[in-house]
This record gives sequence, C-alpha cells and structure tokens, in this order.
Amino acid sequence: MTLQGTKRFRQKFRQWPMQKKMFCAYTVPTICIIILANAVAFPIISHYYKEELKNTITLTNDQAQNFMLNHAQNMDYIAQLITRNWEIKETLSSPNFGSHQNAGEAYREFYNLNDEFENIELSNDIYRIGIYLPDSLMYANNNYYFYPESELKSRKDYADLLHSLSANQYYFATIREKEYYNPKLTEKYLALFQPLRIITSQGKERLYVVKVEIQLKNLVHILDNASDVMHSSTYLVSASGKEICSSNGAAALNSSEDVPADWSLRTVQHIRCYVFSRQLVRYKWQVLTYIPQKELSHRASVIWILAVILLVGLCSAVAVISYQLSRSYAGRLSLINQRMKHLGDEGTTDRFVLQAGSGDEIDQICHTFNEMAEQLHYSMQERFLLGKKVASANLKALQAQINPHFLYNTLDLINWGAMDYGATEIADLARNLGQFYRLSLNHGKMAILIADELRHVQAYVNIENAHFGGAINLSLQVPDSIRELACLNIILQPLVENAIVHGIAEHPAIVECNITICAVHSENDLLLQVQDDGPGMTAEQMRTILQEEYQSTYNGYGVKNIHSRIRLCYGEAYGISYQSCLGEGTTATIRIPAMHLEELNALLQ
Repeated sequence: MTLQGTKRFRQKFRQWPMQKKMFCAYTVPTICIIILANAVAFPIISHYYKEELKNTITLTNDQAQNFMLNHAQNMDYIAQLITRNWEIKETLSSPNFGSHQNAGEAYREFYNLNDEFENIELSNDIYRIGIYLPDSLMYANNNYYFYPESELKSRKDYADLLHSLSANQYYFATIREKEYYNPKLTEKYLALFQPLRIITSQGKERLYVVKVEIQLKNLVHILDNASDVMHSSTYLVSASGKEICSSNGAAALNSSEDVPADWSLRTVQHIRCYVFSRQLVRYKWQVLTYIPQKELSHRASVIWILAVILLVGLCSAVAVISYQLSRSYAGRLSLINQRMKHLGDEGTTDRFVLQAGSGDEIDQICHTFNEMAEQLHYSMQERFLLGKKVASANLKALQAQINPHFLYNTLDLINWGAMDYGATEIADLARNLGQFYRLSLNHGKMAILIADELRHVQAYVNIENAHFGGAINLSLQVPDSIRELACLNIILQPLVENAIVHGIAEHPAIVECNITICAVHSENDLLLQVQDDGPGMTAEQMRTILQEEYQSTYNGYGVKNIHSRIRLCYGEAYGISYQSCLGEGTTATIRIPAMHLEELNALLQ
C-alpha cells in the first residue's frame, strides 16, 4: 500500500463508528495471529502425520511379513513331520510297496498311510497335506492325501521342482486343487514341495514328493490388511521374482527387481508410487507394498482440511465474540450519546438513568452523566416553577393596573347616561362594571369556574353594548356540565374583545357584531370556541398572531400572553388555534384539560 493509500485508509478509519473500530481492533490482530500460528504449526503437523502414516504402513507390512513367515514355517514343519514319520517311511520302504498286490494288501497300506496323514492334519487343520505316489497304486487317485505322480510330472515347472528337490531346497508353487466336498470345484493353493527319500530293501533310493498347502485366499486376506491406504497394492513375491499372490484389486506385478527395505519413490505404470519391501530371509520371499504418492498426499491433506475448518471456526468465534464485546461497549457509549442529544430538548423533563455495574471507565461516564442529568432535571424544574411565578406576577400586575382608559370611558358613559336616561340604566351599567372588575381580580387567584369566566365575558359585552348601542349579540352555548369545570381566568374575554375591537370598532360599515361561545368535550380535554362574523384574517395574520404581541387596543393583554399561560400551566399539547377566512369571520379555539377547580388549584401550586 502506498503512503497516499495509507493516509486515505487512516482518514476513513477515523470516520468509522466506535463499534466498527472496536470490532476491527479486536478481530483483525487475533485472526492474523491465528492464521500465522496455523501457517507455522500445520506444515509441521502434516509432516509428522506423513511420518506416522509411514510408520503405520511399515508396522502393517512387518505384521504381514510375520504372518507369511509363520505360515511358511508351519508348512515346513508339517512337511518335516511327514518326511520324518517312521510309520510312513516304513510303509513306503516295504519290499512289496508299489508291486502287484491284492485288494487286501493294498487296503492295509492305504489304511496305515491314511491314518498317519490324518493324525498330522488333525492338529494343523488350515493346511492341506498329501504325497505323490506311483500311478499303479489303487489309491493313488483319491486326491485327499494321495495323488498320482503323473499329475506332478505334468506340471510345467516339473524340471525346476525336481532340480530344487534334488538339491534339498525348498520349492513353493501355486497349484489348483479339487475341493474335498465337491470335486467339480477347484481352489487355488500355495504348496510347499519337499522330498521324501526312501531306501528300499534292495538298497535302492526312491524319491517321493510331499506337499503341504494353504488356501491362497488366506494369504490374500493378510495382504489386504497390509493395504489399508486406498488404491495401494501389496504383493507376495517368490525368490525368483514371480508374484505368488496379491491383495484384492491389485494389478499384475510387472517388475521383479529387488526393492530396498526402506521407502523409495518409483514410477510404476506411469504412476509415482512409494514402494516398501519386507523380505522373508529364510525363504527369500518379499512382501512389496505400492502406495500412490497422491494417496499419501491425500491422507496428509486431511490435516489441511481440518486446519481450514479449525481456522474458520476460530475466526468465526473471534468475530462473534468481538462483535458482542464491541456492541456491549460501543452500545453503552451510543446510548449515552443519544440521551445527551435529547437531554436538553425543550419540554424534556424526564430523568435519564443508566445502569452501571462493571466499574470501568464507561460506567464512570454513566455515573457522571446521571449526576449531570439529575442536576439538569432540577434546573428545568426550577425554571418551570420560576416561569409560573413570573406569569402569576404578570397577571397580578395586570389585575392591579387595570387600563385607566377603559375605566375613564365607562365613567364618562355613566355621566352622559345620567343626563340622557333614567336612573335604571345607570344602575345596570354600574352593576356590570362592578361585576367585571370583581371577576377580573378574582381575589388574586388564577383558577376560576368556567361559569364565572362566562359571566365575566357577559359583563364585558353588556358594558360594550352600552357603547355600541346594543349592536353586539353574545350567544353562550355551553352545557351546565362544562360550566362546573375550571379554567384559567381572563382567557375568553380578550378573545371577545379582539372580535369587537377588530370588527365593529374598526369598521364603521359593520352595524352588528355576532359572537358565539361554545364548549365541547374532546376525550379528556375541553374545546372552548369563540366565533365571530367579523372581517376575518389572512393566513399570514393567523401565522403571526401567536408569535407576536398582537394586543388589543385597550388592555394590552395579547393572545400570545394567553397562549403562553395555557402552555405553561397545562403543557405543550394545549393552547390557542385559529381558523379564519376573509369576509366570513374568525373562530378561536382554546384546548385545555377537563379539570375541576380543586384539581386546577393543585396543579397551579
């Protein structure tokens, strides 16, 4: 990687989330160490595995050699039992043996020989024994213990056999024999031929041939056990280099050259093979094993497969554990970050608590954050209470400083009324004026019954009708059940005042003003609506009316002030909203919770 590429990678790494950084910090070094350890360890393990595999094959070949040697020695021993048997030798050396005999004499010879052979075979039942006798004997063709000499002489290797026997040497050869239980079936045997020399009574030497056989499939079974590697082949080779037998599935042995006892790598039929040899010294046999090089490598590749599986398993485990750890640590930091973002939001008064338990640096941050959140919570509560106190003080100041213009104008009307009208009308005007100021002051309390708030509005309209000649019509459509509930005082009168001031008072063409106050339940809330048939407002006026001090001409107590008082008391979900259309009038809606007077007083405290 170039220097520029390294810088770009570092820059991107710094921009990664904390969890991703921690995951890479945990995973990458650990996986690199695991890969490095596997790269160093498994070639060594694979080498030792190959050596152990060779040692195993060597042991199986040594075992096969021992089994073969044991069989050869047993056959030699049985052959010597026959050639040294005194009864057999005495019968064969009899002057009348082989001469013209009657049936009785022939039977006695057969009985004596058969009895001795049977005794020898009885203790060595896996071997088959016999002797070749002159064809002239009546029992020479029984093919159990006795065989005709003509059968031996008809063998292709008879000259080699006779030469070896004359030199008193071992001679092994394969032979196909008829089965005892079914003469139609034949079985292949490995036979050991040995000479039995008899000196007749005339002093002449006669040579008989004794054979000891073992079924070839018994030897093949031994070679199969020595070929435990797939596609390997094991052979039993005679002293002359000819194949005696081989393991099942083995191809014919073409080469008879001597093979070193240790491992050697050779090309056999265009296939690279490891060749291993064990020799039966006494009999000059060889046990040869051919193992394809790729099979041995395939066995060793199992180690690499296990290495890959182990590597993938370890890397997966490291990745999962690293992910969980990074998620645990980074998740806690992310939670602190998210809560810090929303901790100072407007209106947020919930206390954020993080559970600490491990005692590490993150828990210390959590503890500090909890303390900060608690302090901020208390600060917000103090701010909220201070705001309520300020609003209360403003209202009390308003109540203490009633607009003198309204008072003076009213007194002026009373004066002119006393001159133009009778005393009854002056008394009504004075009574409405007294009721208006009494409800406005409300003994210094901010909570009032809705019924009293409506009386306050009615008194105000009665006074204004004295000024406008009864042109203002007020309709109160509020059920008695709602009149018994409570609200903040002086929240309806300013809205009615706005309808009069910005309607009939500003526009001489308007000769009559109709105002309706209605109230309905909306789930657990109340909707108080003030509707008028005045000139209406534009969308821009409705957008700014709650943002600016859009105040009436007389008392200076604006809609924004009412809206702020309602939200400060009840919460952000409550306040004033407007619907209006130019030339069709305006509807102001106040949403407050449905509360009784005691509940509202408790809330204000």
